[in-house]
This record gives sequence, structure tokens and C-alpha cells, in this order.
Amino acid sequence: MDRSNEALGTRSRAADYATTTTPTAREIKTETESEQALVGLFNFQLHPTILHPHLASTVSSVSTATRLSIRALAVIVETTLEMVRFSTSATVSTPEFMLNTVLQLCLPHSATALLRLAERGTALGAYVMHSSYELAEHFVQTGFQVVADTATYSLRGAEESVRLIDALFGSTETSRALSAIMGLIKREIYDDSDFHALSSRSGTITAFSSFVRALTAFACLQCVTGDRTARRFKLALIRRTLGPPIQPFPRRPIMSNIARFIRYASAAYGSRFMRIFGIQRRLASKRAAALGRIRETRPPLPPRGRRHNHPNHHSFATHTELPLDSILYSSYTNLSSLYEARIRSYRSAGVHYISVDHDLSAIVLTCRGTLGLSDVLTDLFFHYAEFDLPYPDLPRNTGTTRPHYRTHAGVLQSAQLLAASNSPVFRELRDAMLQYPNYGLVFCGHSLGGGVAAILAILWSRRTTTAPSSAPIRWFVTSEASGLPPNRPIHCYAYGVPCVASIDLAIYCRGLITSIANAHDVVPCLSLGLLHDFKNVATILAAEKEPLAEKIVQRTVTTLPSIPVGEYADWFWSLIQTMRASMNTEKLYPPGDVYILDNSPPTKIQAGPRPVRYMSLYRCLDVTSRFFELNFSRSMFTEHSPKAYEDHIAALIRGQPIISEVDNQTYDT
Repeated sequence: MDRSNEALGTRSRAADYATTTTPTAREIKTETESEQALVGLFNFQLHPTILHPHLASTVSSVSTATRLSIRALAVIVETTLEMVRFSTSATVSTPEFMLNTVLQLCLPHSATALLRLAERGTALGAYVMHSSYELAEHFVQTGFQVVADTATYSLRGAEESVRLIDALFGSTETSRALSAIMGLIKREIYDDSDFHALSSRSGTITAFSSFVRALTAFACLQCVTGDRTARRFKLALIRRTLGPPIQPFPRRPIMSNIARFIRYASAAYGSRFMRIFGIQRRLASKRAAALGRIRETRPPLPPRGRRHNHPNHHSFATHTELPLDSILYSSYTNLSSLYEARIRSYRSAGVHYISVDHDLSAIVLTCRGTLGLSDVLTDLFFHYAEFDLPYPDLPRNTGTTRPHYRTHAGVLQSAQLLAASNSPVFRELRDAMLQYPNYGLVFCGHSLGGGVAAILAILWSRRTTTAPSSAPIRWFVTSEASGLPPNRPIHCYAYGVPCVASIDLAIYCRGLITSIANAHDVVPCLSLGLLHDFKNVATILAAEKEPLAEKIVQRTVTTLPSIPVGEYADWFWSLIQTMRASMNTEKLYPPGDVYILDNSPPTKIQAGPRPVRYMSLYRCLDVTSRFFELNFSRSMFTEHSPKAYEDHIAALIRGQPIISEVDNQTYDT
């Protein structure tokens, strides 16, 4: 009874808190103020550097002088080592040359057997000495080469370290971008009156420790109530024998398409990343041929005259099983000084590849995920940006208004850089689509790349009502406003995509975007709204007279080996439902049709001494209830890697997968 009263009291306080703080907890701004704030956020010239301006200028000046000194030192060291190596080689070769000369002069060429025998013995000794000199010279040259390579890489590493320090703390745009991000995070944290009052009353460290305790308590409650939460899901099983669903474009089964384009998304990371994470090319099999991965003959591409056979091009072509000349363009094609500086700046559009897939009759744009500093900066601009769909043919006098959506500000900016009419990506895609008039357009990517590809697909598409009779209700084509050849089929495949769309935009994208998420991947759940949700939970827990978070952790640890039953089970469930009642801030979600990869539970038809868990594909029909909170798990980070997606999709293809439809109902409070 005490535990029930305790939980009910906490719930009533949470309800009062939600009533008084929603939606006015953050003092919602008007549209004009939000637009001005967003413009000021991306105009980094308005933001100061991380350090004081004078100190930042000093850091940049010292960094420039240091880099010039390192480069001069590298030239001096290289020249000195070359001179020493040449002189050493001459020193070693001179005695050998003199010895050979003396032997040739002193040994007469006689016809007598005795002198010929002596001459052969002397020649053998000369050969042994010559080989010894060559071996010594090789050892000396190898030593000099090792020293030269070590010095070169050390100086290069020192220069890059100085460059990084300058970028972070000097008078650079990267430093101003980081300063803007820090200001954004500070504003989002303290833009809550209750949390600000908590930090003012108890101190900043105490406020942040309460935030961490709230995260820990929620993770513990989620762990002990996971089975009860899972039982509330409704699963509608669709056997594969009933016919797999056909994607809008390419017109193939969904498993065929997701298995094909995950290889594009993984290959975009480059050869080094693929070697580090063990992503290797698999040999083509009959099943791979059935899925359209390989084809014996492909029409040759005309020479474009701008080939740059970068090693990443070879790894991309190998992993996707495409000819090398199928890569029409990439970030590594023409690394001119201007474009190279642009793609390495804070306003980076990311690394991308444009290729043609003749098996699918598609032009494929692949965007790489987070791998560099500029990608991290894009991720950290998690502010919500207002987003309007381009409707050039919208009737003006019918009273219809353009819908306003919200999206991830950093992802939107990267997509707009690619969508600009003067960008190389736009020009290459337009030329390729003109060259192949019957080909459609496919976007794909993993993580950040999937988010950028999704927003780019929205920018360049429109919904059409002239879909073929066999097509689903929602059918998208390239729009006239995009500048690309219009009315071409268009689709996007995003793997581990971050939350980039408000719920109305995510619903609009159904039929345009296919989002694939591993069951325990943390990235598709991350949104700015979660920060505010856990601030609300931290405020509720801090208002309790007794340390409720510590009690939750303690009782979870004592009941974790087994499923909690009785009063503890109801107490845990009431608390987590109370927390969920306060987690009601606006969030972003994965866009389009969302599919979840997970191990299905053992079934009765599975034979053998031990039950086997097959990989299954679930279609999420209620995105808000599935991705409205973090899903804490031991594999929440490892399942985000592209290798995990490739392995799970390969297991789905090899086995007998079941496509399940998940209708996640909202949680009762």
C-alpha cells in the first residue's frame, strides 16, 4: 500500500508538472523569432571564438608559424637524410669497386690449369665479398628509409595536431561553430524555468548529477519492465510465402532493395574504415545473383575525361560489385583547392558518391555517415529548423496553405548544400539523368548520410497522382522545382537514420523514404526533445523528499536476476509510466516507412535441441510510440555500425525471414 501511494503521489506531481509546463515550459517563440535565431545560429561570424579574440588570434598566428617551421624542418630533414644516404652508399660501394678493380688487374688470364683453378677460387671470394657489400648496403639503405619514413610521418602528425589546435582554439570558423554549438547546448539546458531554478538552488553540478541520476533510473526501470512493455505490442505476422511487399522504386521486393543499398552505404566509408571494422566483400552467390547484385554484361559508360582513381573508388566498386567506370562522380573526383577546402570546412556537405546501376536502371547518390570533424559539427547542430516543402504549382486562391514542418538544422543545411543549383552534385546528377532518360533516382546512406539523403529526397521530389496501377498509394517523382529532369521515379534508403523529421513530415514521406533501424540502435531515437524530457524527469525526481532515483537503482539491482513480481512489479511499472507522462516535449522521428531488424523469438516449428532465433523484419506502423524514448541496451552503440546492418540483413536474406508488422500502441498512464 505504501508503495502504491508513493507511486500515485509521484504520478500526481508529474501530472501537475506536465499540465503546468506543457507547452509553455520553454516559452515557445514566435516564428519570426525562431527564424532569426536560426539565421544567427548559422552565421558564425556573429559568434565569438572559444577563447578570447586576442588570444585566439595569437593561437592562429603561432599555429601558422609553427606549421611553416614544421614544413621547413621536413624539407631540411629529407634533404639531409638523402645526402647522408647517398654518401653512405658511396662509402660502401667505393671499397667494393676498388677491390674488383685490383682483382681484375692482378689476376692474369692464363691457360694453365693451376692458374685457372686459382683464378676461380679468387673469383669465388670476390663474389662472396661483393654479396656481403650488397647486403650491408641494403641494410644501411633500409635503416635510412625507416628513419626517413618515421621522420616524415612524425612531422606530418605534428603539423596536423597544430592544425587541429588552431581549428579548435584559434580565430577560425570551426572555433566559432563550436562556440555556437556550446551556446546552443547551454541555451537548451537552461531554457527551462524549473531546471534553471534547480541549478540556481542546488548548484550546476548538483543539477547535472540529478540529470544523470534521472537517466540511470529510467534505464533501470526500462530494464525491469521491458517484457511487460513488449507484451503491449501487437504483431501481425506476414509469411514470406504470401508475397513480399514491392518497393515503389526500384520495383523489387523490399528485402532485395535493402540488401542491395546497404552495400552502397557501407562502401561510402572508404577502404580504411571497411578494413578496421571488418566489412569485407562477400563472394557473389546464386542468391546474390537472384537479388540482382551481379550481371555479366553492362553497357559501357562513355569516358568523361575527369577520372580520378582514388583508392576509395576501388573499394566502393568492389564492395558494390560495380565496374569502376560506373562511379560518375565523388568527393574524391576533382579535389581542387577550392572544393577541397569547402568539403573540409564546417559547412560540409559530407562525402558522397554518384554511380549508375544498370541492373536497377537507377542513378544512385550515396552519402557517407559521420566520420570526420565536419560531420560531427553537422550532428551537433541538433536545433529544430522550420522546413517548407517546395510547391510551385500550389493553387493560390483556394485557401490552401503550405504545410510547415520541422527538421534537424545541421542535416538540412548539408542537404541544401548538395541541392544548390551550382553544386557539383546537382550538375552531375542532372547530366547523368539526361544521359539515361529511362533511369530513376535512388538516394542511400547510413547514419548522418541517411539523414542527408532523406532530406535531399524530400527537396527534389513531389507526390504524384499518376502512379501505375500496380504501385502503392503514395508515389513520388522528381519535381519540376528541383531543376532535375522531372517525373522520374525517386526513392531513398536510409540505414540507422537519425531523427530528422517531425511526425507530420515523417508521415508525408511514406512511399518516398525507407528507413531501416536495428532494434537496439540508439541513433534513430536521438532527438533534442529527449534532452528536455530527461530534464523534466530530473526535476520530478529532485522534488521528491527522499532519494527516489537511488531507491529505483537499489531495488532494480536486487530484483534484476529474475523478473520482478508482486508489488515491486507494479511499483516499477507505475514509476516508469509516471516518467513517460512527463516526457511530452516535441520530438523528431525517422522519416518515411520505418522497418526494424530484430531477432524473432523461437517458434514451435523450429526443430533441434536448442531454439534458433531467426532475423526478422518488422514494419513499424506507429513511429511515435516506438521512437519516443531511448531504448537502453548493451548493444545500443554496436548495432549502429554499418557492419551490424550488413550482418543482420545478410542473416535475414540467408534464413527464412518473417516480415512482421508492429503496431505499437501508446502507453497508458
